[in-house]
Amino acid sequence: MDDRENKSHEEIILPESLVKNLSFNQKSIIEILAKNPDGILSREISLKTGAANKSDTLKATRAILEQHGFKIHIKRLPKQHQYLWSLHLISSGE
Repeated sequence: MDDRENKSHEEIILPESLVKNLSFNQKSIIEILAKNPDGILSREISLKTGAANKSDTLKATRAILEQHGFKIHIKRLPKQHQYLWSLHLISSGE
């Protein structure tokens, strides 16, 4: 069980074929998400990337991500008045 827990905290490796198809802002956001597989708060993403409108920036990126087996989860954290963003591998059952 420890191995599985450790793997959940490992950085997600992005394929070069994905990264080369992204704009600067898209790439910045996706790389931050890949480095934080347990998720990162929306405000932190904005501070680290300078991207204020992340949803619009990533609108076209979602299709590219799916082609490479990834998707973005966005979860509302009401008590913190924030969103938690995370990048996930699409499992074969989805």
